[in-house]
This record gives sequence, structure tokens and C-alpha cells, in this order.
Amino acid sequence: MKVLKDKYIHYSTLEDSLENLAAKSISAANVEFDKKELSLSPAEQQKRIRFFYVAKNLNDNLEASTTFEEILECLRTALKQIIPLKGAFFFMFDNTMTLVPIGKQKQQAYTDFINKANNSGIFDWNFESKNISVLPDITRIKNPANSLNILVLPLFKNGKPFGLYAVKTPINSLSSNSFEIEVIKIFLSTIQNKIDLFRREKALSNALEDIQALQSKLTNDYKYSAIGELTAGIVEDVMSPAQVIMSCANFIDKEYENVDKKIVGALSSQIKKIETVIKRLSKFIGTNSAINSFYPCNINNAIEDYNDVVLSSLTYKNYECLLDLDSNLPSVLTQKSYIHQVLSNLFGLILNSESEGGGILLQTKLFDDNVCVKFVVTDRLSIYAQDNRSKKVNLNVRMISNIMKLHQGTVKIANNESGGTTVTLNFPLKRKLKK
Repeated sequence: MKVLKDKYIHYSTLEDSLENLAAKSISAANVEFDKKELSLSPAEQQKRIRFFYVAKNLNDNLEASTTFEEILECLRTALKQIIPLKGAFFFMFDNTMTLVPIGKQKQQAYTDFINKANNSGIFDWNFESKNISVLPDITRIKNPANSLNILVLPLFKNGKPFGLYAVKTPINSLSSNSFEIEVIKIFLSTIQNKIDLFRREKALSNALEDIQALQSKLTNDYKYSAIGELTAGIVEDVMSPAQVIMSCANFIDKEYENVDKKIVGALSSQIKKIETVIKRLSKFIGTNSAINSFYPCNINNAIEDYNDVVLSSLTYKNYECLLDLDSNLPSVLTQKSYIHQVLSNLFGLILNSESEGGGILLQTKLFDDNVCVKFVVTDRLSIYAQDNRSKKVNLNVRMISNIMKLHQGTVKIANNESGGTTVTLNFPLKRKLKK
């Protein structure tokens, strides 16, 4: 026992040993890091210094930016200090997965080229691997000596494809791990959030404008409803005296032989005209008790009724309206009032315009399980509000679109090259069940 005590050796604790090992590892790592930093060439070190300077300027400029164009210009200015850049395009996917350019500087040739490449599956690998690709610039087709390329970088949001950023540059290739690509990705992520915020604000602004327009339309509808009720009362007030006058005229014609038959005949014919007009008006303003329900409706009959009412207004503006209605047209689930609203807004595009005189063709036919209504006018109609520089859609067009959505149908407006406008309405015979 005594010998063992003399040979006693003191060992360090396990905690002390781990601390020593950790200190040695950190020291070794620092040495390796220092060696790596020291191995960079002066040019590479200058790139990294320039990056911090450019990044700071980009953030400062973005804070003062208020439009898409200003944001994209800030990005282009920053990238020009990192790589040789001849142009850049920012694309975002819409609801149909079509790449739409952002900003005013839209070049249709590049938009078509990018979408054609996307539809061909060229960019599928980019989104799967999250890597870049280099494509030859489209100007090489006309000028083979051109050395420009298009550097395509995929953009993501919440792990899903968000869009593409295309850069025109003389660079032939870049590694996905290169310093330049990392910088571009950092800059793109910086502006992507701000662009998305701008888009949301714009969508909210458009929604607010639509709400205000619909509120105005609703107010007008209440006024029109009141006018309709007043008109119905006036119809009764006019019909009763007219019938009395008609009865008196017939009585005078039979009882008094010396009365001028021409005067009595003219009086009777004018009273009959008044009765015909009032009957048409009463038929047009008639309401259906099932306000919120659809029922089989013959569109041809609704068009004929409306044509009788609007005919005088069209004649006043020197317009001639021709009806080409398919006699074998099936009924559509709707309300007659909806068809009248659609026609009112269609003819409103003409009656509210400054044009004077022309021709209108209103045609119906059955095509591919759809009841198709074509409204062809010889004038080129404007589908935008006259006092709106941002080209907001005309209120008449929006009302037509909303009613067609209610019927799960579509509306297409095309300005013909030779002049004139064609509006096509498609009412589907087969509809999806509402949940």
C-alpha cells in the first residue's frame, strides 16, 4: 500500500481535457481560415470589399424606391458593379404559370423567348436543382458575331417557383458556387420581398377601386329600380286615360254620322301606338318572383324584347341593328333580367361613346355546348375608362364580365384590324355544381 501511494500520479479531469481539445481545434480552424483568406488574390479581396459597398448603396436606394421600375433600376445599377451587364429582365409566374415581365421596360421578343423555353421544359432543371443556366442571346440569330448570352436565375418563394431573372451579359459560364452568383442571389432576395409587397399593395388598391365602382353601380341600380317602379306606375296612369279616349272615339264614330272618319281613325291609330309601346315597356320591366334562382330562359326572346326598347335610341344615334338569331337555340339557365343587364352594358358601350352612326350585328348560335352571343359593331370601341391613365377596364365591361362569371361563362373582346369590335359571350349549357 505504501508503494502504491508513492507511485500516485495526478490525472486531469475529463472536463479539463475536453476544454484543451476544443481550444486546440479552434486554433487550428483559425489558422486554416487565415490561410484561406490570405490565399485570395488582391482582385478577389477587392471584389469582397466592393460587395459591402454596393450592398449598402442598394439598401439605401431601395428604401427610397416607390415603384417597380425604381426597384429594378436599383438592382441593375448594383449588378453592373459586380458583373458586366447589358440588360436585365424580371419575370414572375401568373395564375396560368406564364412568365410575365415586371416593369415598363418590356421587350416582347425576350418575353416570347423566355416563355417558349419555359413551355419546352428547358427551365425545369433549373427549378429542380436551383442552379443557373446560360442561353445564347436571341440577337445571335440575326448577328452570329454577337457574343452576348442570357444568364437565367430561378426565383423561389416559400420553396415554390416564383419567377426568373434573366441577365444579358458577355459571360459564357459561371459556377453556381461562384462569388458573383452568390452576390446576385443575395441582391435578388433583397428586392424580391419588396416587389412582392408592392404587388400585394397594388392588388389591394385595385380591389378597393373595384369595390368603390361596384358601390357606385349599386347606388345607380337602386335609382334605376326606383325609376322602374315609377315607370310602372306611370304606365298604369297612361293606359287608363288612353283606354277611355279609345272608347270615346269608338262611341263617337258609331253614334254620330257627321263626324270626320279620318280624324277618328287617326286618333284611334295613335292610341293603339301608345298601347303597343306601353305593352312593350311593361313586358320589359316585368320582374320575376324568384330573384335569386335561375330558370330556363330563351336568349333570343330576351334579345328581341330588348331590341324593341332600345331601337329608338339607336335610331337617334344613326345606328342600324340587325338580328341573326338561331331558331334552334336551346334555353339557358339564367334570369331574363341578367340578359337585359348584359345587353344594357353592351349597348351602353355605343350609346355612351362619342361616335355617331354605324352598324350592329347581334348573332346567336350553338357552338361546342355553349350558347354563343356575338355583338359585332362597325366602330372600334374602347374597353377602358376615358379618364383613367392606368387603363382601368370600363365599368360596362366589368359588369358584363361579372355577370358572365356568375353563369360560369366567358367574355372575349377583340378589336378587328380592319376596324370595328367583336364581343363574344359564351353561356355554357353544362355547369359545375356549386358547393
